[in-house]
Amino acid sequence: MMSNKEQDLKKIKKSYRPELFPPVFLTIVCISPYLWLFIDIADGKYDRLNMLAILSGLCICIITLTWTLVFIGIRKYKKEVKDYLRDPNKYEW
Repeated sequence: MMSNKEQDLKKIKKSYRPELFPPVFLTIVCISPYLWLFIDIADGKYDRLNMLAILSGLCICIITLTWTLVFIGIRKYKKEVKDYLRDPNKYEW
């Protein structure tokens, strides 16, 4: 049987802890134009270089924003757990 404290920590985890699969998947998808840019430069194919450069820049911005939001979510999750563990009776839901 789970104690009340464990149930509360599970609720906090469910509410605040960010998942890692979506940002990792998005990173893998968004890094492909960047890799194609290097492959095309190495092969000497310069016909779509401008398009890949623009897409690479946009995708790098998306990756940076995504991981920044993940780290902010992790920080918020840790703060909530710390606040709850400090005094569970005074924690505001």
